[in-house]
Amino acid sequence: MPQARGQDKIALFAESETKFFPKVIDAELEFIKDDKGVVTSLVLRQGPSEVTALKKWRMILIYWGQTKNTRL
Repeated sequence: MPQARGQDKIALFAESETKFFPKVIDAELEFIKDDKGVVTSLVLRQGPSEVTALKKWRMILIYWGQTKNTRL
């Protein structure tokens, strides 16, 4: 369940594979995929507003034969 800062958690319901909506407010979340099917961003639509958030990518480091995920 997602939770906005300072607000209660709310349930999201699937409209499609990439679109979700809460029943308690008029809003929609959509995950945007590239041509390879990798999620690149998230769009929040609420009323007349639309906000896009880009995905924070992770870099794979190979260190002493081990793979580690590290935020960029």
